[in-house]
Amino acid sequence: MKNNEKTKKLPEISFIIPVFNEEENIKNCLDSIISTNAKKSDYEIIIVDNGSTDQSLNIIKNYPFVNLVIASNCNVGKVRNVGAKFAKANYLMFLDGDCEIPSEFVSRALQLIQDHPNSVFGGGILLPENPTWIEKYWTLQSKNKSQLPRKLIGASILIPKNLFVNLNGFKEDITSGEDSDLHKRISEKKIPILMTNEIDVIHLGNAKDVYSFTRRQAWHSENYLKEIKSSIRDPIFLLVALAATLLVSLPVSALLSSKLAYLSIGILATIPLLLSAKRIYRSQESKFYLKRLPALYLIDTIYVIGRLFGLLLGIHRLFFEKMKKTKNL
Repeated sequence: MKNNEKTKKLPEISFIIPVFNEEENIKNCLDSIISTNAKKSDYEIIIVDNGSTDQSLNIIKNYPFVNLVIASNCNVGKVRNVGAKFAKANYLMFLDGDCEIPSEFVSRALQLIQDHPNSVFGGGILLPENPTWIEKYWTLQSKNKSQLPRKLIGASILIPKNLFVNLNGFKEDITSGEDSDLHKRISEKKIPILMTNEIDVIHLGNAKDVYSFTRRQAWHSENYLKEIKSSIRDPIFLLVALAATLLVSLPVSALLSSKLAYLSIGILATIPLLLSAKRIYRSQESKFYLKRLPALYLIDTIYVIGRLFGLLLGIHRLFFEKMKKTKNL
């Protein structure tokens, strides 16, 4: 190398994007990154494909600067971890393949890193154009700002790579909740976590109908029992467990006393109402959404039903895993 030849500048941020059958959204995702007002040398893009069978890979190959890695048949935590191993930057930006980022995203992220070194950052979810009623009343977006989640979500996490490595990355043996688990382990280390609208992302892959919304909630809750130690500290799990208990005991309650049965039904009906009240309270336009309580209550009822299905799936899975281990003994 000649003395006057400059060493190639390493990127500031590595975007790590897990992909599985994202032919509808991955082009928009990549275009939004390269359309930011940041320098191309400020970031790199690493896509980890988890065995796509649609046109996702063909679309990604049209972007030669993207580092494409294959990691098939893995839980999403492992897919993200594989991407992190290839990252050259000091900061990892975990993004989902069905998300877009605003044009100022990278510059905002770099400013956060400068202002809050050695911190972890999490963003929220913005609605796409022309959202369905489920998207609108589930997300409760206000004035182009998301209602920030209490914990890190996999669609928008900015974290120092050395910290991520020291934490051994995402948990790989669970099908969902790897982001919440990471948040818990970071908190236990007393490392600052800043939830900020500065790295909000536009989520194109929201559940847009009742069926897909229910399926997504079931997927999120199927690891409740597998991660029981953390689940019992989750108020949502406790409410879902209460709902399951009341449903199972309802026939017995009806036989013992009609008043007891009515009480059980009343408590069951109150659970989605509590969730709606919490979301309205946390929203930035509580008066606006209070007037739309029936729509929110319906969505939260579907939410509880989906979580109940997931709990049943988790019980079913644990039962058969135990049976399999017993046979192998």
